[in-house]
Amino acid sequence: MIRILHFADAHIDMAAQGRQDPESGLPIRVLDFLKALDIIVDTAVTEKVDLVIFAGDAYKDRTPVPTFQREWGRRMMRLSQAHSDPAGGGQSRSVSGRRAGPYPAGI
Repeated sequence: MIRILHFADAHIDMAAQGRQDPESGLPIRVLDFLKALDIIVDTAVTEKVDLVIFAGDAYKDRTPVPTFQREWGRRMMRLSQAHSDPAGGGQSRSVSGRRAGPYPAGI
């Protein structure tokens, strides 16, 4: 039997406003999105799924700030090391080419 985990529309940067976490500097709502993504990745790893299907989108548009790219990438690396086969949607690939750094204020 093949074990498949499917998820969609992560949009980890949808709520980039509001109160910030003093430790990470990220908005609290963004941390909520990332925690939900952690649960998905943890489930894929612990349940030893054969295939993970991500139906997009990782971000709200094609120009996420590098910090969000880094956070998404960390989780996808963990998922790929679990021998899953992640596939992304159209807005999941950044065209910015920028590097991740501290979360910029006001975004």
